[in-house]
Amino acid sequence: MPRTEIRPPRTRRWQKASAIFVATAAALSGASIASADIASALPEGVAESVATVIHARTSPTLARSARKLAAQGCAIHPNRKNTGASGHLRRSSRTTLRNHATLKNAKVSNLTITGSHVKVSNVAVSGGILVLGKHVSIKHVTAQAIAISSGSDVTVARSHLRHSPSDAFHVTSDRGRKVRSVRLRYNLVDKPRVVGGDHYDGLQVRGVSGLTVRCNVFRAGAYHYNYNAGVFLEDANGGDSRVRVVRNWIVGWAFSVMVQTPSSAFVRNHVAKPHWRPCYLRGPGFYSRGNTRIPDGKKVNLCGRG
Repeated sequence: MPRTEIRPPRTRRWQKASAIFVATAAALSGASIASADIASALPEGVAESVATVIHARTSPTLARSARKLAAQGCAIHPNRKNTGASGHLRRSSRTTLRNHATLKNAKVSNLTITGSHVKVSNVAVSGGILVLGKHVSIKHVTAQAIAISSGSDVTVARSHLRHSPSDAFHVTSDRGRKVRSVRLRYNLVDKPRVVGGDHYDGLQVRGVSGLTVRCNVFRAGAYHYNYNAGVFLEDANGGDSRVRVVRNWIVGWAFSVMVQTPSSAFVRNHVAKPHWRPCYLRGPGFYSRGNTRIPDGKKVNLCGRG
C-alpha cells in the first residue's frame, strides 16, 4: 500500500499557531530571534503575536531590573547649577578624539569621538558631540546635542544640552553596528531652538541593545508644533531592546513618551503638561509601573500599561 503524506492545512490559524510555537520554543531555549526575520512569511497581524511571545521571556527580567534601579532613587535633581561645564575653561582647537584621549576643562567648537577609552570632562561645546567609538565617558559637558552613532559602552552624566536645533540625545545604529550599553543619567535637556520643519525629541532612539535612562530632566518649555516627545523609542535600525527609563522628569512635549518597542520598561517617571497626552504607543506594548503626574503625584497610566 503506497504511503500517503499527510500535510496540515496552511490556514491562517495554523500559520499563526506554528509561528508562535517556534517563537516560544526559541525564547524558552534562550535563542535570539528577531520578529522581522519571520514576519515576511506570516499573514498580516500575526507578526505582532509572535513579537509578544518572543519578548515574554525577557520582559519579566527587564521589569525587575527597572524596579530595582528605581528603588535606588536619584542622588540629585538635575538643574543648571549641578550639570554642564563650569569654572575656568581653556580654549582648545581639538575637534576629534581618538584612542585613549582625554579632554578636560576646555572650550571647543564641535567634537567627534572616533576612538575607544575616551574621557571628556568639564567641557563646553558650542555645537554638538558625535560619538562613534566605544568605552566613552562624557561628564559635566555643556553642548547643543549628543549623538551616539553605532558606538558602544557610552556614559553621559551630569551634562546640560540646550539650544539644539534637532534632537538633544540621538542614539542610532546607522553605521552597520548595533549601539550597545548606553547610560544617560543626571542630565538636563531644555531650551530647544528648532528651525524649519524639523521635529525635536529630548531623546530619540533608533536601534539599541541595552539603554538606561535614569534621573534626567527633559524639559521642552512652552509647546511648539516641532516638539515631538521627551523620550521616543523608534523601531528602526534593528529595533530597541533592554531599555530602562527610570525616575526621569519629562515636562512639556506633544507626548511625554512615544514607544514602538516591547522590550522597554518605564518605572517611576514624573510627567507634566504634555500637549496631547502622556503616551503614544505604536507596537505590542511595554512595561510601565509607578509613573506619576507633576505636581500632584497622581498615577499616570502610560498607554494603559500601568
